[in-house]
Amino acid sequence: MRFITFLVTTILVTTIMMFSFLAIAIADEQKEESSKLEFSGIMESNFSYITNESEDESDLYLNKMELSADASLNPRVNGHLLFAYEHGENESITLDEGSVDLKFPVKPLEFSLSLGRVVVPFGVFNTHFATEPFTLEMGEIKHNAISISLSHSIIEASVALYNSETKVDGEDTSHIKDFSAMIKGSTPENFLAGKASISLGVSFIRDVTGLESISDMLGESTVAKKVAGVNGFASLNVMGVFLEGELIQTLDDLEASEGKELKPSSFNIELGYRLPDLPIELAGKFEQLSKREGNSTKRFGGVISTGFAHDKASLKLEILRIDDGEAAQNAITTQLAINF
Repeated sequence: MRFITFLVTTILVTTIMMFSFLAIAIADEQKEESSKLEFSGIMESNFSYITNESEDESDLYLNKMELSADASLNPRVNGHLLFAYEHGENESITLDEGSVDLKFPVKPLEFSLSLGRVVVPFGVFNTHFATEPFTLEMGEIKHNAISISLSHSIIEASVALYNSETKVDGEDTSHIKDFSAMIKGSTPENFLAGKASISLGVSFIRDVTGLESISDMLGESTVAKKVAGVNGFASLNVMGVFLEGELIQTLDDLEASEGKELKPSSFNIELGYRLPDLPIELAGKFEQLSKREGNSTKRFGGVISTGFAHDKASLKLEILRIDDGEAAQNAITTQLAINF
């Protein structure tokens, strides 16, 4: 049975790749197209001041650095590399993403395939704050996978196949058995003369223990079975007023060894306003992260930000209140960031 599963998976993946290469070969133009290599990146520097019941703390640090290299052989064949450093996560610069991407039109749609270490389609994690939301901390997953997407001007569907290597009691984890999928829609660019936009969607993941934050919660524990998770997100922008909402929920309890029982979930809601004719934005948020019923951390606060250098740079001042039910603290963060 395992051999049959492996054989079917191998044939499926190989067929998809062969079809992609064949379609690209047929669609290739006769004339030679020049290759391009482009670099881009992000740098964020933070100053933070934290107050709690016992003492105050302050720190100045490089919060994040990303350097991306994108090689384009032609409009249909691309390569992508992303090197990243993140304060408190990576002690050194690591290869965060790396993939070969194939794209070609199947009018009126566009089909694309990525193979390598990619962002698995689960959640979007929009935020206007300097601090990453709980939904991103819980839900973002990058994995060695094959990712396939089909997109239109107003709708996009994507799916990824991978092996999460979850430690499940009595189950073989050496084969590709896991997947995630997402479908999202958005209004066209000229919706209400460009004065409003709406996007929303849902995603599903077969095994939430493949998510990094949940894997950290489990530690060395194994789980009795894999548990699926769902995600929903929506974004609304009307004449400068914006609303972001996102939710992640596991569909069952995680029954782990050593007596651990978890049912993680998180949500994030942000409401704000961008001033007309000025690069200034005000926003407030409320979010929550739960490990199990009755055990949650709440976070709320506000941010003011301004963009400059043609919106390639930004300065943010953020104030957040964090309460886990046992203790509370206030965090003030100033962030200077550039995109290049």
